[in-house]
Amino acid sequence: MTPTRVLFLAEDERVVVSLKDAFSNQRERVDAHFVESADLALDMLSKITFDAVVAGVRADGMDGLTFLRYVKERHPQIARFVADRDGAADGVQASTVAHQVIGREADPADMLAAVTRSVQVRNMLGRPELVKVMTGANSVPSMPHLYWRLTDELSSDDVSLAAIGDIVAAEPGMAIKVLQMVNSAFFGLRREIVDVRQAVSLLGADTIAALVLTVHVFTHAPRDGAAGEAMQALWVRSLGVATSARALAGVSGASAEVVEASYVSGLIHACGRVMLATNWPDRFIGTREGSEADIAVAERNEFGASGEEVGAYLVSLWGLPDDVVEAVAFSISPSVSGDRQFSPLTAVHVARCFESGSGKEGLDTAYLEAAGVTHEIDRWAEAHANELYQREHG
Repeated sequence: MTPTRVLFLAEDERVVVSLKDAFSNQRERVDAHFVESADLALDMLSKITFDAVVAGVRADGMDGLTFLRYVKERHPQIARFVADRDGAADGVQASTVAHQVIGREADPADMLAAVTRSVQVRNMLGRPELVKVMTGANSVPSMPHLYWRLTDELSSDDVSLAAIGDIVAAEPGMAIKVLQMVNSAFFGLRREIVDVRQAVSLLGADTIAALVLTVHVFTHAPRDGAAGEAMQALWVRSLGVATSARALAGVSGASAEVVEASYVSGLIHACGRVMLATNWPDRFIGTREGSEADIAVAERNEFGASGEEVGAYLVSLWGLPDDVVEAVAFSISPSVSGDRQFSPLTAVHVARCFESGSGKEGLDTAYLEAAGVTHEIDRWAEAHANELYQREHG
């Protein structure tokens, strides 16, 4: 296997020495290059092809975020990371130039895992067959402007739930659809919600933002015939996978960020399948037989790429975080990923198995063993059963 080639722009010589020592025993997996100044980094980029760059926030000569902005503009194929050891990065600004922020708690093994996983996803997204599908589609959904407005508000220092509600309520069509989802059995609310501002206060702004994104994905999906029926079933399945993934992440003791990313990933895990149905409804229907793995194979044979691969490409275009892209891309076969710890991918994979009826038998046990989480399977099954009960009985 060819090592992942990574350029590290460190903040000072002390950090360079520390990184060199940490990666000295990883030469088979990573071809690491270390520099202390942006000028040296730019010179190396002009001479060597890198898979990823990792920049410290306070690099010499040019701050890390400015450097990553340059990389984004000149070398968009390179995976970009901010190493924020001191918590000094502006989260909003970092999200516009980096695929991921590696926090102060990350050790070199975590850093290497994050980089290699991101590179793997990007290599998959660059497959000619997948690019051909995307460029041949007449309808490719863009990220809704409403979602960006919501995430901007969420990232502000004085985020207001009332303001979030007002943003959604200003678009009546979207507000109605969000309320329809909120009042479904998946949320188990004991009274009908008639105002989107009330929904925000009960469910939280992050959940409402994710619902807005999901509604947008399904807006242009077929409504009639066999394709329309398939989309309705997929809509219900997406809600089920999302609520189950969030519950599984919760009982696993995952961080709030991982729980929320699991929910978002579950909601949009089928967005690629929706795009295939929207552009080629008749061909799409011909791929609907068998298990989810069988369907993915049929889609590759028919279109050149599976719904999961198309979805990951789409989510990547939207600029969503790498852990969400990864969950969408590999949720049927997580062993293919480089993920070896509990993550949104784990939650969505298990939730898809439980929601599809394949249950424990459908789980990728090799992946779960590598992630060290097989002891959680019974607890996940119990959490899913409780989730189903809540949907049916409130």
